[in-house]
Amino acid sequence: MNETNRNITTLCFLSMVLIMLVSISSQATASEVQVVGKVVRTQGHTIPSCRMTQIRRSSDGALIWLRIPDTGSDNSILAVALAALTADLAVTAAYDATIGTGCGTEPRINWIEIMTNN
Repeated sequence: MNETNRNITTLCFLSMVLIMLVSISSQATASEVQVVGKVVRTQGHTIPSCRMTQIRRSSDGALIWLRIPDTGSDNSILAVALAALTADLAVTAAYDATIGTGCGTEPRINWIEIMTNN
């Protein structure tokens, strides 16, 4: 096989691997769910991955428990949940029902944002 054919074969192989990786990553995020509502309860815990927050969904009033992951020294998800709770502001939180924190069966929050009441 000459050099040109080898380069074409390598390029085709790498393209197929890239397409496969993109397909896998899009499937991994396909199960992300977003909930809009108000934080009605937030719990602390001696084990950071066991912290939880409860959100009342705006769509139907149902309560959903979510785990607050340990994000390191910034505790950003916990900080946003606490700010929303104390200010009584609506939030949008995203989670994947199949991913937890290793503590309990509740899903882990991937991200959370505060929305204004306007």
